[in-house]
Amino acid sequence: MSDNRQQSANIYNSLIPSVDGLKLDVIVIGNGVIQIHMKTTSPTACCPSCNEPSIEARSHYERCPRDIAWAGTPVRLHLTCRRFECKTPDCPQKSFCERIPDLLPVHARRTNRFTETVAILAWKTCAEDCAEVATKMGLPISADTVLRILIDSPDPQLPTPRVLGVDDWAWRKGHSYCTILIDLETHRVVDLLPDRKAETLEKWLKSHPGVEIISRDRASAYAKGAKDGAPKALQVADRWHLLVNLGNFLERFFIRIRKQLTTTPGNPMYEVQACEIESSVDASTPTMSSSVITPGQENRKARFDAIKELLKSGMSLSQIAQNLHLDWRTVRKYANAERCPEKASHRPQSSILDPYVSYIRERWAAGCHNARKLFTELQERGYPGSMSTVGHWLAKQRKTLKADGSTKQTSFKTLPPRTFKSWFLLPWERLSSKTIKSLDQLLQMSRELRLAFTLTHQFHTMVSHRAGHALDSWIKAAVNSGIPEFQGFATSIQKDLPAVYAGLTQQWSQGPVEGNNNRLKLIKRQMYGRAKLDLLRKRVIHAP
Repeated sequence: MSDNRQQSANIYNSLIPSVDGLKLDVIVIGNGVIQIHMKTTSPTACCPSCNEPSIEARSHYERCPRDIAWAGTPVRLHLTCRRFECKTPDCPQKSFCERIPDLLPVHARRTNRFTETVAILAWKTCAEDCAEVATKMGLPISADTVLRILIDSPDPQLPTPRVLGVDDWAWRKGHSYCTILIDLETHRVVDLLPDRKAETLEKWLKSHPGVEIISRDRASAYAKGAKDGAPKALQVADRWHLLVNLGNFLERFFIRIRKQLTTTPGNPMYEVQACEIESSVDASTPTMSSSVITPGQENRKARFDAIKELLKSGMSLSQIAQNLHLDWRTVRKYANAERCPEKASHRPQSSILDPYVSYIRERWAAGCHNARKLFTELQERGYPGSMSTVGHWLAKQRKTLKADGSTKQTSFKTLPPRTFKSWFLLPWERLSSKTIKSLDQLLQMSRELRLAFTLTHQFHTMVSHRAGHALDSWIKAAVNSGIPEFQGFATSIQKDLPAVYAGLTQQWSQGPVEGNNNRLKLIKRQMYGRAKLDLLRKRVIHAP
């Protein structure tokens, strides 16, 4: 019997606010609302200004806040509170209302547990969804009120992390960026900064002493901010970002030698051109080797010369982009190139005829060169296209299609630089046999390509196995290679050598930071754009 009484008492306390100085009068159920009438019984109340107790009750009034629902039915409290008179002569407040802080804040229309329940839903969903779910649960509230609850919520007391991860994220991609700070030991978001400037990170680190290790990407602003804000902390350059930086230099390398990738092995002119390629590496002045200069080439050459001249005058890339009315990415591409970039060749488009190409080659090898006859045979095999498509395809392929049905090797010039970059960076076991064959043919074209491939794989192996002891010898090899792009990459590593060495020897990486960065973007989109940085920061920090 005592257990049942205790259980009944617990249920009663969970439904009725159990606060000292409150007495239940009556419960009224009707019109879809449960109304609980209660009154205060404390003999005294403290003045909120002078904190002196008073026993002089002058009048009373009623407060009607909302409370948590009972079985989905909304609950409203009717609290009869009293107004007391302050007897302190110097107190500016002559009268005051008695407070019930454990149940209800000052001037609030919701109880504390009502607000806490809504806040728990709001941290997991967006404001609109929270308002809809809460209303169905018997907690009627609007989306705007949910946002106000989140904004007014205090920040959790998080300790200063020992190992800090720093990365940027796009508030508006291409226009404005912010900074996210992660505790790499607990994988929890510590703070969001409104920009990615060195001064902002420096200020945060100085106000949060105790950071011992800082993991970051290769951004110079973060390096400077970490150095000035926590000079004793060890900076660790992220390994994945090192490979990304290497890939960027590789892409510039293939952009520079794109015009040289025109003759394939097996051609009698290959050896001559290969010698020209090797000798052109040390050329100091880029030249336009095309025999016919088109208007487009002239425009690109003029643009290239203008960008180079402005760079020599000391202008930044953004200033050049504004003066020439160009995108800054275009200016960066021209600035990093040693010779004027040429227009990329168009890659062959997919065709409705592609599933039947092997059959056409077999029939060609058998001696059938008539487009109409091939079209008839293809129709019998389900070809849905027209005869003109077959004729155009044969006309384009007659120069390369041999009697045995094979084709000459496609020129490497038709492939974009990012394709060659992926060939060099991907592990050998992840490449297909066809790609390996093409890569082998590419490496036979010049000593420069073979040296670039060797340096790339040495650096990739060094990053994968955290072999930081080999970094100095790799930098020397890159500097002595004669390849401008690898020399530039080695120079950038030398400027950030302690952090790069730490990245190749320490266990810390930006993996948890990138994961939280992805979750941050999900939360940002989940709120349908109704989140400024202050509200987004609270949502991310409160997320478990």
